[in-house]
Amino acid sequence: MKFKKLLFSFIILLFSLNNYSCPKIKGILIDACSTREELNEWMVLTTDTAIVVNNLRIDYDANNNSGGTVNADVTSGGCSWRIPRTSSIDSLKINSLYNSNIIPISPGGTIPANSTILVLTSDSMNFAYNITNLTQYGNVYVIQSSCKRNTGAFTNLGNGANYRLTKIIYNTCRDSVWHYIGNSAVNGHYGVRNRDTMRISYGNIFTSSCNEYMILPIELVSFIVNCDLIEFITANESNVEYFNIETSIDAINWITLDNIFPKNYFNNITTYYYPNPNLGQYFRLKEVDFDKVLYSDIYFAKCENIDELYELYNLLGQKIEDINLPSGIYIKKYKNKTIKIIK
Repeated sequence: MKFKKLLFSFIILLFSLNNYSCPKIKGILIDACSTREELNEWMVLTTDTAIVVNNLRIDYDANNNSGGTVNADVTSGGCSWRIPRTSSIDSLKINSLYNSNIIPISPGGTIPANSTILVLTSDSMNFAYNITNLTQYGNVYVIQSSCKRNTGAFTNLGNGANYRLTKIIYNTCRDSVWHYIGNSAVNGHYGVRNRDTMRISYGNIFTSSCNEYMILPIELVSFIVNCDLIEFITANESNVEYFNIETSIDAINWITLDNIFPKNYFNNITTYYYPNPNLGQYFRLKEVDFDKVLYSDIYFAKCENIDELYELYNLLGQKIEDINLPSGIYIKKYKNKTIKIIK
């Protein structure tokens, strides 16, 4: 009987966890602007479920908690959420277009599902950031810590360990990101999470001068390759100029199947479909932004007719098209074999 009760409790717990969605860290302003950088740092979260502000905790790296409770974690170490200062909200609105989309959320408030959240890590943020590249896609919900920080929440230079860990905890789930600290000495440096990994690595720290947009790139939710169809889903396409779907036989030499232009203008989940011509068995998505180029992971999909792909050569070793060929001898080169044909 006890076993049945324990099993039932475990099933209920498992069900609740599997149906619970966590907010995620998407980007961190690692090297803030102004002479008081510790007051002007922030990070960007996204959530696909509604969240209650009071239930959200921020756990900074232990190295960034030094200096007393003014530099503590939020809701678990001496700091809490406060009503966002009017002066902090006004500073965000000064240089940002669509500034009516900047919405302060007080303690006890609820942030709706499918939202972008800007977390101000001190109670005195006062730099006039331009966040148009967030506000142009919809509402940006701003929450603010009560911490009167005298040291930064995010390290941008340092010796020893090259990464610092930041965690967010919401009810029973959490999200964590390690960010690289070894190469940021320029105000406005921001880090973008490596897709669905736990790292903001060296190559994902970008420069944005303090009076320009703070840009966060595409969030690739999934990339699925079937033998007849390629499907990819995005949740954010800020700054994307276009996508290339690329394929390869050997994962070294890539060809572009098509250019696809973004259509996600409102920070929503967007699905794209493209017919799979079966020209290779490796696939990736190339994201061409207005200021950089990023690649997805490489995906493998072997379909039955991939082995039928070949290149055709004449006896002079010249590659030719298999169209309206005159009589003669030709060489067919497949991936795993070469045969001679007589026409």
